[in-house]
Amino acid sequence: MFGFVSGLMSYWLFLVLCCLFSLVFDVMIMLAIGFDLKSRGSENTTVWMILAFFFPVITGIVYAFKRDGIAADVPKTCVNCNHVVNAKAMFCSNCGGNAFTSFPVPGKEKNTKNKNIALTIGIVAIVISIMCSAFAFSSLFKSFGSLDGFFDRILDEAFDYDWDDYDDYDWEYQIERYGYDVDGKTVYYDMKGNSYSDANDVLLYDSNSTAYKFDSEDQEFETKDGKEYNMFCCYLDENGYLFYDGDDKLFSSAYEDYYLDIDGNRFYYFENISWNKDGKMVDNYSGEIITPKENNQQNNG
Repeated sequence: MFGFVSGLMSYWLFLVLCCLFSLVFDVMIMLAIGFDLKSRGSENTTVWMILAFFFPVITGIVYAFKRDGIAADVPKTCVNCNHVVNAKAMFCSNCGGNAFTSFPVPGKEKNTKNKNIALTIGIVAIVISIMCSAFAFSSLFKSFGSLDGFFDRILDEAFDYDWDDYDDYDWEYQIERYGYDVDGKTVYYDMKGNSYSDANDVLLYDSNSTAYKFDSEDQEFETKDGKEYNMFCCYLDENGYLFYDGDDKLFSSAYEDYYLDIDGNRFYYFENISWNKDGKMVDNYSGEIITPKENNQQNNG
């Protein structure tokens, strides 16, 4: 228990240090760009510094490529007549000359030095921040024993559930079928009139009288020779025989309770059909008897 608490304390300590050094990095990159702009004689520092604080990495990369194209705001002196002109002037307003000498930028050396100091501190700060981040998560994982233990604890706290029991849970699918009350017990039938106490035990048959037993864990129908068929591709034709649509040959009809093939033959999803004790197909929900003749009359109507 002490190791767990100690690990969490280390995690929060390193996390706080990570955030602090990240903040130092943001501020230093912002100052480095500001000092560099001033060392070039530019007074347009506000926008760059704001962007650098909120997006230091992206802004730093963009500025590195654009810094040489940033014009200085200090005035220039015409070489021909010594007339002072604006920093952005292309020609002398006095003599028309285009050769100029720039005024020395005030505080250039100081600003350059400050830029280098800020940039160095910023690089050191981000390196320390990354290291603190690594130590923080390392301490966190160690306190839980493993990465799996960490995520198990998160899930436990989030859902208040013992996820160790999740892997041991018996995920069995329960088929819904129409049952009949016989002597106070619910009984289910297959197409041959055989009775069952569990809906999952009801056998399906194809036109060759091959029996298919449901595997509730794998959600498949199986034959005695070990062949397996995904339950979501199992349908029954109008006579109640199993049809496996592994090639997606069936498509939805205008009616929601059955499907059609390209020839117009009708099929039902296996879970929508049950049988009575006489082996007649019944609606899985209402228990009403369904026959091909009635189906055709309903379809034509």
